[in-house]
Amino acid sequence: MKHHNHADDFIEAIKLFRNLCSQQAQESLDDVLIDLYKRAGRMDEHIQLLGHKLQLVKDGVTKTARAGEMFCCSIEQEKSRLLGNLGWAYMQQEKYQLAEELYRYVASVLNVLSMIILSDVQHF
Repeated sequence: MKHHNHADDFIEAIKLFRNLCSQQAQESLDDVLIDLYKRAGRMDEHIQLLGHKLQLVKDGVTKTARAGEMFCCSIEQEKSRLLGNLGWAYMQQEKYQLAEELYRYVASVLNVLSMIILSDVQHF
């Protein structure tokens, strides 16, 4: 139970002081908040922030490096990752139909991406 209380404390601290951070740091703070919302079981806020990040990706206003490592991915891969996370969050809320639709969409996108990659490799 202590974990839950600390996560809530961290969430409130980030929300309170995030305006002091640069615009560049906002996306990293969003990533931290997404993890904290998940740990605290605050699924509505978790879903809302994932939706916001998904919109940023669609608008092309996001980075593709995560967790301090240089990780390059396509816009479609990042959208798929976020949609998969949304599917998980909806499952936690027992919204199984919506979660299934998201998972099916992600699977179809990843299938298309893998076919594109394989066709590119065969050209070499």
